[in-house]
Amino acid sequence: DAEFQWLCKALDWKEFAVDPRFKTNSERRANADVLIEALRELLATKPTKHWQDLLNEHRVQNGELLTYREFAKHAQPEAVGLLSWLVQSGSDEPWPVPNIPGMPKYVQDDRYAVSPALGQHTREVMSDIGYSETEIEKLVADGVIT
Repeated sequence: DAEFQWLCKALDWKEFAVDPRFKTNSERRANADVLIEALRELLATKPTKHWQDLLNEHRVQNGELLTYREFAKHAQPEAVGLLSWLVQSGSDEPWPVPNIPGMPKYVQDDRYAVSPALGQHTREVMSDIGYSETEIEKLVADGVIT
């Protein structure tokens, strides 16, 4: 509730600050469409940097929308060890792979950190789900699987 008031102050939204539809978090959620539309219209009027500076000044959590690659190179994921950068089959460039919370971080060439090559486990999977060897061979011959 305090942060919503900080937001209203930052944006000079006096009417939203006192509107009973936005008094509590649950009421704001119930009326989110009104807030989202107002934010959408307002944020489109100035560059992202303007809003970041203003919201930071008023202690309102914020961040610009990032592509996955931008996110992966951002300081926050790096600081918490969220990603491992791994070279995978078919690419010479490392890819950002999310580490699973509570599990050891992925390490290059560890068996759990390597994506399978195209078709690498197809026959095994098809067999596991009940296809006979003859059916699998026909699917391969027909170009359905590799």
